[in-house]
This record gives sequence, structure tokens and C-alpha cells, in this order.
Amino acid sequence: MKHNLTAIIAVLVVGVVVYVTGFWFQTKHQTPDTNTNNQITTTTPATSTTTPSPEVTTPAPNSVVGTPLEIAGQLPGSWFFEATARVDVLDGNRQTMATGYVQAEGDWMTASPVPFYGILSFTPPTTATGFVILKNDNPSGLLENELRYEIPVQFATGTAKVKIFLSNTEEGATNQDCIADQPHEVTISKNQGVAKAAILSLLAYNMQNNADEDLLSSIPSGTKLLSVVIDNGVAKVDFSKQLDEGVAGSCRVGMIRSAIENTLKQFTVVESVEISVEGDSEEVLQP
Repeated sequence: MKHNLTAIIAVLVVGVVVYVTGFWFQTKHQTPDTNTNNQITTTTPATSTTTPSPEVTTPAPNSVVGTPLEIAGQLPGSWFFEATARVDVLDGNRQTMATGYVQAEGDWMTASPVPFYGILSFTPPTTATGFVILKNDNPSGLLENELRYEIPVQFATGTAKVKIFLSNTEEGATNQDCIADQPHEVTISKNQGVAKAAILSLLAYNMQNNADEDLLSSIPSGTKLLSVVIDNGVAKVDFSKQLDEGVAGSCRVGMIRSAIENTLKQFTVVESVEISVEGDSEEVLQP
């Protein structure tokens, strides 16, 4: 009887050992549950390309900005549609003050970073701070598909009124002299020279949503102002190559020239205007 009891105990001990060993082995080598608590974990393959983050060089975060505002940097190509991406200026209460777009400066049909440039005019707000927000192309209109990049800014104080000169595109309007002769009043900030701010406002007009669709700036979109200097009554204004690219016809050339000249000659210190493209004034704006 004693031997039988000993045998039974031995069998039970062996069974427990086998069970525990099997449970440990199964637990150690089982596939982990990747959907614990309904959280799905995704793994990016080593061969995939990570979408680059936006980079904004102008304006710098928390810098003092005025109107018109230049915006430049790099965005992933996927943020653009037809070479443009949306930009908004918001006040400190996140109320939209202006909406426009920045333009890609290169092939935007890529996943790589693409340089961009834009100018936006806005009515200075009552808040001291606000935001410049870049948004991706989002045809669906769904918030979950929207990407945005925010730059906090401070707004300059002090404003002035100046005029820019536009062309009338209203049906039936005539312009026999091919000049941009429609004055349009805009607000500028005093933290930048009035001549520079006026030309930037002229460049910005086509790059945002404006109330008067019958008026159009003759300046090609994407044109950059490189410098403007007034010396002894002569305003020397230098632009990027976009001013002269694809421009044909004496009427178009005349309207571009008159828009620039009339905008600068509103200032009493300017008697004449010299236009150049990247330092060259000899072959600029030829029909």
C-alpha cells in the first residue's frame, strides 16, 4: 500500500512539471497580440520613404510681421495641388484675417521637399499675436485628412494707406493705352519701407482671395521683390526672373511696366523708375 501511494504521488508530480513546462514554453513563444485595447500598431517597412516635415524660413516663429507678409520655405510635394498650397493668417482669437496661397518653385509631383514662396496682405488685427497657417491640398474637405503647419507670430503696430495700380478685367472694359491705371487702396505696416510694402502689395494681389474680381495685377504670380532703392529721385527696383518669364506682347509688357511705375510714382520722392530682373535692366520686359 505504501509503495502504491508513493507511485501515485510520483505520477502527480511529473504531471504538474510537464504542465507547467508546457505552459511556460507556449507563453514564451506565442505571437503577441498587436491589437490590445483596440490599438492597432503599424510598422513602416525599411524600404519606405518617410514624408518630410514642412520647413518655414520666413516668417520665423514669434517674429514681428507686418502686412504684406512674405512666406517662404519648403513643403512636401504632396501638400500642393496645381503647384499651390493654402495659407491663412489668423489673429490671436484664431479668426481668419486673410486667405491665399503659396506657390511651388519647382516640380511638385514628388514626395520630396519643394521650395515655396507667397505673399499675403491682411488688415492688421487688434490682437498683438496670431498665427500663419499652411495647409495641405485636401479635396475631400474632411478634417481628418487635413494637415497644417502653424507659425506663431507677433503683429507690428502702426499702419499707412498706399495705392497699387491694377488692370480692369471687367467685361466690356477697354484699355487702349495698355496701362494698369486702376488705383486700389491697401493697408501696409510701417515696420517696412512704404515703397517696398507697396510693391509687395502689388505682387500679393493675385495670390489671395480679393473682393474685387474685376481688378487684376499685371505682375506674374510668384514674382519676388529682390530690392528697391530710391536715390536722387530714381526708384531702382529689382525682381526675380518670374517677372519676365512667359511674358509676350507689347500690351502685356506695357501693363506690367505701368503697374510698377504708377505704384512707385505715387510717392513724391520718385521721379522715374528703373526696372531690372536679377540685376539686368537691359533686356527686361521686351515684347
